[in-house]
Amino acid sequence: VITPDVIAKVYGTADATTQGKLQGNSMGVAQFLGQFYSPTDLATFFTQFAPESTGRTPTVVGPNEPGNPGVEASLDIQYAMGVASHVPTFFFSTPGQQPGSPENEPFLVWLQKVAAF
Repeated sequence: VITPDVIAKVYGTADATTQGKLQGNSMGVAQFLGQFYSPTDLATFFTQFAPESTGRTPTVVGPNEPGNPGVEASLDIQYAMGVASHVPTFFFSTPGQQPGSPENEPFLVWLQKVAAF
């Protein structure tokens, strides 16, 4: 089973718990094309695979429909927060599609949102 602890050991980030407490550290998880996460699923993941993260939630920037979670968004937020258990986390959700190319993500909209942040 690939858990946050396994990933931390493989990539040498086992000290992320300590480093994550450094002032000014934060991370963001970007989601597009209607991908949302469920706080309930995140809490369950922490209980099972990353108990040191129990009780943590990301700051949501943009829409989130917890009753309609996406697999990609769920895995991204669970593992990011599980590996870096003490790093303040932002969940950036950018709705819609790229103008003129609806199968692609609206990266420019996201970049403008992050730049204004």
